[in-house]
Amino acid sequence: MKVYSFAVPLLKNQVLLVEEHNYTTYHPNYHYHSELQLNFVISGNGNVLVDNSFSSFSENEIIMIGSNTPHLFSSVDAREGNHIISIYFDKAIIPENFETPSEFKRILQLFNQSKKGLKFSSVGNELGFLFHQINSSSEHFERYLILLKILSLLIMESYEEIATHKFRKEYHNYDGEKIKKVIDLTLNEFHRKISLDEVAELSNLSVGAFCKYFKRRTSKTYIHFLNEVRINNACLMLIGNKELSVSEVAYNCGFTNPTVFNRTFKKYKSMTPLNYRRLTSSRI
Repeated sequence: MKVYSFAVPLLKNQVLLVEEHNYTTYHPNYHYHSELQLNFVISGNGNVLVDNSFSSFSENEIIMIGSNTPHLFSSVDAREGNHIISIYFDKAIIPENFETPSEFKRILQLFNQSKKGLKFSSVGNELGFLFHQINSSSEHFERYLILLKILSLLIMESYEEIATHKFRKEYHNYDGEKIKKVIDLTLNEFHRKISLDEVAELSNLSVGAFCKYFKRRTSKTYIHFLNEVRINNACLMLIGNKELSVSEVAYNCGFTNPTVFNRTFKKYKSMTPLNYRRLTSSRI
């Protein structure tokens, strides 16, 4: 029998926080933190932005956010909100040395991949049960053991990477505040006209300087990002608000012309809004 030797984390010095959210909004502001974050969606749906990329989330999915990775969540329906259990923890809860068991090494690899943001869809009942169990436990060591079990199951699950590249550069102080203000404005005000003049002024930059700054930070133009926000919200409206016509969805997402909306939607999703609604409806 092989005996593994590794240092046990000093739990009293490690962050392991569990929160249950059942709000109309869930962490809607662009932010990052040193702890890794696991989110189990009990109910609700919406968008998650990780670094520079969007993905939708819905019931019975797990979203994993890496350490110091900028992100935010936005609900599709602010009236209903989302019911989510979140676990925040330090990477140091897993020992890191040459004698580490292979399962732990795979978990550490998962931590590294999570800097892109990971979405686990249609997870099994056992994972959902463990999230409820860790949420109801008041014992720190018991929570630690449950978290290890969750992580050991996740390394066997398939996932989708959300961001198009690993987070390359942390945002600090004033520089970080500039990009945060622009992203928060875009996420909250996408339904109206937003000009380059407005976001440049918000950043205290000229239009030309802002365009270069935003492209350098996100690897995409601001107009591309704004269209992504609008199209991702349109997708959620097409699925969740079937009483709305395609034209109404277009206007609700900031497009003043349904023809432009159809053309833009096809560019980003490779199909028309109507075909997208039919296709997703047939899968539900």
